[in-house]
Amino acid sequence: MRNNESGRSMVEMLGVLAIMGILSIGGIAGYTYAMNKLRANNTIKYVNMLAIAGSQQAALGRDKLTLGEFPAKTADGYDADIYRLTDEPRYFDIDIAGIPRAVCTNILALTTHWRGLDSVWVNDNQTTCEQDENLMSFIFSETLGSDENGGSRCTQDSECSGCQTCVRGFCTDTDAACSGNTPYCVNGACQGCHGGEFQDTKGKCHACGGDNVVEYVDQSECTKCQGQRFYYHAYQRCVPCNSTGTWYWSADSTSCQACKERYMDETGSCHLCLGEIISDATNNSVCRTTCPPGQVWSGSKCVPCDDSVPFWSTVYDQSCLEQCAGIRIPQSAVCVRCDNLNHIVATKEVCETCPQRYAEGSLCIYCPTHIVVDANGNRTCP
Repeated sequence: MRNNESGRSMVEMLGVLAIMGILSIGGIAGYTYAMNKLRANNTIKYVNMLAIAGSQQAALGRDKLTLGEFPAKTADGYDADIYRLTDEPRYFDIDIAGIPRAVCTNILALTTHWRGLDSVWVNDNQTTCEQDENLMSFIFSETLGSDENGGSRCTQDSECSGCQTCVRGFCTDTDAACSGNTPYCVNGACQGCHGGEFQDTKGKCHACGGDNVVEYVDQSECTKCQGQRFYYHAYQRCVPCNSTGTWYWSADSTSCQACKERYMDETGSCHLCLGEIISDATNNSVCRTTCPPGQVWSGSKCVPCDDSVPFWSTVYDQSCLEQCAGIRIPQSAVCVRCDNLNHIVATKEVCETCPQRYAEGSLCIYCPTHIVVDANGNRTCP
C-alpha cells in the first residue's frame, strides 16, 4: 500500500521565512530612516524659529540673547541654547546638543541655502557626525542674511586679539581670559564690571539689584548702586535697600536715605520702613505705618502696645497716641510705657492719656499709687 502526502517541503518553508525576514528588515530600516528624517526636520524647524527670535532680540538692542518663550529642549528632547558670538557685525550661535548620528547627518544634508545661516559646526571642530550624540552649532547673522560678510574670522586663537578666542570660526570675547579688577572681555579688551554692577575688593562683580549683603566693598563702588544699596561702614558692607532689620550707628546717611524704603534716625541707624517715611516735629525722618489695633510700629515691625519693653526707638508720635492710648505715651520719637518710672516731657493733654501720670509744668510724672483730681480739675498724686 502507498501513502499519499501533501504540503510544503522544509526548503520551501525556509525560503518563505527568509523572504519575510528580508521584508521585515527592510521595513524596520525604512521606518528608522523616516523617523530620523522627521527628527531632523523637527530640529531644523525649531532652529529656524529660534533664529527669527534671536534676530528680533538683536533688533531691540539686547546685549544678551535668550530662549525667551521657547523651551530649552526640542520636540525630540535635544538640549538647546542661544548666545551672541560677535559684536560688530553681530552673529549669534544656536546650540543643539545630544543629536544622534543619523539625525545629525540628515540635518547637514538639509542646511544648504538656509537664510542667514553662516556655518554649521559639529562637536566644535568637525564637519561630520562621528559621535553617537553630537553637538550641532548653527551660526546666524543677526539680520538673517542682510550682512553676510564681516566678522573677525579665524581658525585658531592666535589669530584673535586681546581676550578673544576663536569660537566656531569667529574671534569671540571670552571672559575666562580676564581676571582681577577687569573680569569682562568687551571687544577684545578686559574691562571692569558692567553697568548695574559693583565690585568688591577682591575684584568680583555683583549685581546692584541682588538681595545679598556683600562685605569688603569700597564706598565708591557701593555708591554706584545709589537707590538700590546703601553703604555700611562695619566690614565695608554694601547692603540692599530691602534688607530686613536695622543697621545701627555706622551706616552711610547719604546712601541710606537714597533708598526710598529706608530712613536714618538721630542715632545714625538705617531703618527699613514698610509704611510712609515722614518728618517729625524736630525734622527727623521717621516711619509711620498702619499696624493692627493694639500694636505700634517699632523700627522694623509691629509690636504689641503692652509689650514688656520700656520703650521703642523711632516711633512716630501720632502713631503711638492712636495705637497705644492709655498704655504708652510718645516721648522724643519713642513710645514709652505709661508705667515707666522716668519723668518725660509732654503737654498736659498728651500726658493725661496715661491713667497713671499727671502733669506738672512741662513734665509728665508717673504716679505709683493712684491719681486724684482736685477741685480745679487738675490731676495730682497723693
